[in-house]
Amino acid sequence: MEMQTATGGRLNFLSDAWQNVSKRHLLGCMLGMFGVNISYGLFPVGSRHDAIAIAEQMEKIMIEMVQSGWKLGAVITDNAGQCGRARRILVLRWPSLVFLHCFAHDINNLVKAILKTVFHEVASQAMRAVACINQSSSKWLVRVRDPLMETYGKNLAFISLCETRWNSMQGCFASLLRVRSALEMLAAKYRTDSEFPAALKVFGTSEFWFSLSSAEEIIRPLSSASFKLQRDENTMTDILISMREIYQGFANSDQLVPLIESRWNVCEQPLIMLTLFLHPQYITEARSLPETMLTAVNRICDIAIYYYRRLVDHDYGNLRGDMFKWIEGNLIDVSFSEFDGHVQFWQYVKKSMRNCKIPVLAMTILSVAVNTATCERLFSELSLIHTAKRNRLLPEKVRKTAIVRKNVREQDDSGSKSKADQNDLIARIVQPAERCKQRMEMHMNFLLPTMFIPKLNLNLSVLPANLNRM
Repeated sequence: MEMQTATGGRLNFLSDAWQNVSKRHLLGCMLGMFGVNISYGLFPVGSRHDAIAIAEQMEKIMIEMVQSGWKLGAVITDNAGQCGRARRILVLRWPSLVFLHCFAHDINNLVKAILKTVFHEVASQAMRAVACINQSSSKWLVRVRDPLMETYGKNLAFISLCETRWNSMQGCFASLLRVRSALEMLAAKYRTDSEFPAALKVFGTSEFWFSLSSAEEIIRPLSSASFKLQRDENTMTDILISMREIYQGFANSDQLVPLIESRWNVCEQPLIMLTLFLHPQYITEARSLPETMLTAVNRICDIAIYYYRRLVDHDYGNLRGDMFKWIEGNLIDVSFSEFDGHVQFWQYVKKSMRNCKIPVLAMTILSVAVNTATCERLFSELSLIHTAKRNRLLPEKVRKTAIVRKNVREQDDSGSKSKADQNDLIARIVQPAERCKQRMEMHMNFLLPTMFIPKLNLNLSVLPANLNRM
């Protein structure tokens, strides 16, 4: 509560369902604000899993939070059908809150939609090939390792697809592309073998590699955006920027553009555009946008007043005039680069301009989270504690054990890693470029000395006289 009082931000209620090793369905609830998250509780779910039952249970927990003194600002769930209907029920009962779905989950589903339509055939071929290699660990995986060692001097793993994590498809494709030459050698060596699996014969066709490279190039920015949107510090501005980058990558494909447009159409666009204008890091980009129904100055001012009255207070005072000054760059003479982040920037503006209502609105909107990946990470932690050998543990004891483990890790890791290093999620993208070939390096190491030795030992005194004169 100290952070909430100091910043003026609102709390995010993050929830997702989980099934433990004892086959009990639980509703995991977390509280988050500006990248700081705490575990609130694990609540048993009854036999009903419809939208009304979920809405009733979520509302009960929300009332308990408010009575404890927390100021709720947003509710975020995944985008499953019953969760979406539960949000639509609750938004009528809690109009002063923002209800969003998990955008990291949405991007993950976008990857699935692309692979199920445009690249369905090559995705199926790649999945079958990787599964065939990994499952035949005593025969074909051993035979694959021989050309890998011969070509690259090391073994590289083949990444299988996780059915619930469609962005893992990028890793699956890239793990094949990075050892293309070795796999082509395998196909050429065993193509006449009667036992050579049909799933691996695609390694000998150029059409497969061309389609695989095109598919990986398309889904790579999607996987990158999915990993970016899993960060706890994200705001709705990051959603807009990610969707813009994805749209630019899809601009030349008539089949892919509708997929991203359909997802943008279901977003609360006025709120997202207002977030862009209120973020001091991106205000320059916002000012340069062409005038539309959502970006014109008068429209942004109207949107700001609407959300101030809905989320903060009905008395908006001189908010319209202050918003106009902010958009024009005349509100305050300070630069965003002078501060550590948008939270500190708006805290400074709030204390410098006591009667200005923009800082209150900005902190309320910029504190809204955009994903439930924190709940997924909590469930992964709980799975390591509540194992089959410990299946009699109560859910609450498992949750408290996870909290203790997290605090111990944070104390051990304090000072060893910066927060920026911990959030460097782009490193998780597998590079599809083929690895450096060992034979090529050995060949060059042999040739380079012989190329330069004659020049270094050249004796000018033995050259013909006419050459010396030249």
